[in-house]
Amino acid sequence: MIKNKTLNQDSIVWNKNFNDWKAIKETELYELIPNVEPPPLTGDKVNNVFIWLLAFAPIMAILIEGEVFHQESAIIWVGLNSGLAILDDVRLKRAGHITNNLGWAIFIVPVYIWRRATLTKQSRNYFWVWVMSIIVASIISMSYFPAI
Repeated sequence: MIKNKTLNQDSIVWNKNFNDWKAIKETELYELIPNVEPPPLTGDKVNNVFIWLLAFAPIMAILIEGEVFHQESAIIWVGLNSGLAILDDVRLKRAGHITNNLGWAIFIVPVYIWRRATLTKQSRNYFWVWVMSIIVASIISMSYFPAI
């Protein structure tokens, strides 16, 4: 089963000498599993350019809307946020992280940022910067698009 990859290092096994089920990586069977893939890069080794851009995306979106289009547009907002989250997700995959559970969160940016921090074991600073960016973008928006 190890040879045909039915079992991997995270598969749960048991024998009469165990008190409870264990992952193969915690047993002597681990030596039988070929280690062909390196572990994911730690959070401090992952390129964080896109997540920082995503954290400031609300400000960037409102500036683009105000300076370039002179009108509010959800398309800029959604496109910028989703695009940066997708690019960041690609970077995480290249660094060896399994991000399958993050895919749906790309459309809910604060969830994506929070879950990414958990996955990479990094602080949630990106999340808090994003929250502050929303507040700053709202203030900037009032100067570009005053209420009628």
